[in-house]
Amino acid sequence: MLLAMAERRLRIAERLARCFPDRRDPTRITHTLADMIRARVFAISCGYEDADDLDRLRKDPAFILACKAARDKRAGAK
Repeated sequence: MLLAMAERRLRIAERLARCFPDRRDPTRITHTLADMIRARVFAISCGYEDADDLDRLRKDPAFILACKAARDKRAGAK
């Protein structure tokens, strides 16, 4: 949760996502680059180094809370 709070305050995932051009079809995008970066950083910080672990983390209450809080903050900023 501490990492999620720091990420929310510093907006690291948003800033990092701006460094990469998103060449995906906007009509087919479900998750933003920032969301994917945020999920990856949170997964690594929880000790899940493999990308396939994100499917398991989808059910982890703390991970859900951290990602939801970041998503809600972003939606409120728009």
